[in-house]
Amino acid sequence: MCYLLTPPHLLVLVPLTDSSTNPSQAKTASPDEDDDDIEDQSSGITFEESLEEVPELVLPSGRGIDPNDYLSVQGKWVHKQRICRVVINADSEPKSTERLRRVRGHTKVNGKKRDDVNPEALLGANTFILGDPFCTLPRTNQTLSLALVRSTAIHEDGVSRGSILAPTIRNPQAKVKLSGQVLSLTMVPTLDDILPESDNPISEDKSPWSWIWNGRFLKVDSAIAGIKQTTEKVVIVSVLGALTELVNHRPVDVVPRLGDRAYEINSEGRSWELDDGPMGAVCEMLWDVVVKEKIALTSLASVKKSADFPYSFDNGNRALVCQDGTQQLMQQHDSKVQRVCLLCGQRPKGPNEWRTHISTHVLRSIRGVAESLRTPVGLSLPCGLCASSGKSACEVSLLTKGPTTHVLTECEKSVNITYKSAEHGSKSTPCRNVPIVCKLCHPDQPPPGTCQRAQWRYNMPEHLSAAHPEYASPLNPGGTPLPHEVWESMKVDEAEELALGIPKVSIPAVFTEVAAPGEGVDRSNVVGKKRKRKDGTAAAGTRKKKK
Repeated sequence: MCYLLTPPHLLVLVPLTDSSTNPSQAKTASPDEDDDDIEDQSSGITFEESLEEVPELVLPSGRGIDPNDYLSVQGKWVHKQRICRVVINADSEPKSTERLRRVRGHTKVNGKKRDDVNPEALLGANTFILGDPFCTLPRTNQTLSLALVRSTAIHEDGVSRGSILAPTIRNPQAKVKLSGQVLSLTMVPTLDDILPESDNPISEDKSPWSWIWNGRFLKVDSAIAGIKQTTEKVVIVSVLGALTELVNHRPVDVVPRLGDRAYEINSEGRSWELDDGPMGAVCEMLWDVVVKEKIALTSLASVKKSADFPYSFDNGNRALVCQDGTQQLMQQHDSKVQRVCLLCGQRPKGPNEWRTHISTHVLRSIRGVAESLRTPVGLSLPCGLCASSGKSACEVSLLTKGPTTHVLTECEKSVNITYKSAEHGSKSTPCRNVPIVCKLCHPDQPPPGTCQRAQWRYNMPEHLSAAHPEYASPLNPGGTPLPHEVWESMKVDEAEELALGIPKVSIPAVFTEVAAPGEGVDRSNVVGKKRKRKDGTAAAGTRKKKK
């Protein structure tokens, strides 16, 4: 074969035959014939039809993904966080897993751990950096409780730092201050406690609860200057380094315990978890620092009370409260403020006088003794601190730590109660109206650090009549004899009633339908069952007696 160029510059393929030796006999293809061949080979497909269609740009979607978080950049959807990282920190690697190169300071709970990155090699051991969490003890009104804070600033002797050695933080001579945002926590059962197939059931000394960061920061209403409006602001506290405890948190999958609510935290349902037991120990450790360093309670960071703080149990009671510190705050407040009784208008002196004064009104109302009052005493189970009825804030519980018993209540008239002396009474303070635990409701001792719902002593007859009608009581005679230990915990002597101004004719007769001292609580009438362990023994509170 050979190639020939014709005048119209068409490339023509000519077979080499014997006749090719004679150029005069070679045939040249015409331009029209060549065009017809090209059209036949195209099979009728136009140029536009042969191009692939470009798919339409689709926004990311799925559970936990917000389309508003993405922007279109050069034909691709890019998350705003990545844009901020590129613009603000242009010298950094994209999607860096090195802690000092992140836009966000706290731990990436969704990222997979890189085996080739050693944090200690980058930062050194025991290094605290911006974004790491810590615990401290802020005060809320007259309550001192534990708070989990995400650090946003580190200052050493007035100089801003990006990181600092952990031992330096607790050194008073270093003059370290940490600032940060208070995190909102949710209490959930531990994973072992809610999964029956778990091989490691919780022990009696381990709390069955954990605290999980729900992805929110604590916010409170803040007034706007010049106008009568408020706006929500994130709570930021600044505390001395000596009053902090660094936190060893862990990222976990919280979907088994929070369900779909876990995806409100992030798309994978992962967050930080901290055990309740160590959190309580941290609270006591920080209080020891306050006592040792003689730090004034008024100098502690103050946080406005809200629905999310102080942290609370699932039943609404306050959690992680420093009882000793709270009692001191109440004493300092009571010494400065002289309260006025809303029932009669008098001004009792001190917390003991206040409890005695209100309890006197309550007992006189129960015994039917007429009084001239501005506001009547509550009709059913009146509070021993404000004499009101039906307020959930006035519910009272007891928490025993060693030899000390703490009274827990959200009553607005709450005062510090020295439980042991108030329970026994004295000539100067004969009133013995303190919260007591009903042994019919709670026949067993609670696990360490667990509070139990209680009733005011003067309200026990009404409580027994309503909650345990099968038992005999002063208001409900004729039933099963009342267990001796229950009666001993609730009885009110005649001398006490006379000292509180109850006429002798109004004092009821001595209650006699009481079981013998050797007869305990009939547990068959107790509602509820104790959780069993795998070996068949009962959980905390039902230990067998030693022989």
